[in-house]
Amino acid sequence: YAELRWKPGSWTFGATGIAVGRRVDGDFSGLGMTRNPGYAIVNLLASYRLSDLSSFFALVENAFDKEYMEVLGFPALRRHFRIGLRFGL
Repeated sequence: YAELRWKPGSWTFGATGIAVGRRVDGDFSGLGMTRNPGYAIVNLLASYRLSDLSSFFALVENAFDKEYMEVLGFPALRRHFRIGLRFGL
């Protein structure tokens, strides 16, 4: 896991990288253990602070649209986007 953040003024820009190596995983079809290949993904973030308690954000997860499985037999989400407002108390 690696993270990079840059905060010019009210803006925040960031990127995270996650790398997972090849590993042994259970095959739920009853055929025993098998190998789940490794993967690496990058997530990107931009946010703008509106006030001390609120910000607008946009996030791209799996920015390079990598096909992978965190758990064997269950594909992870492909590239997807989230936008929203974050409020604190």
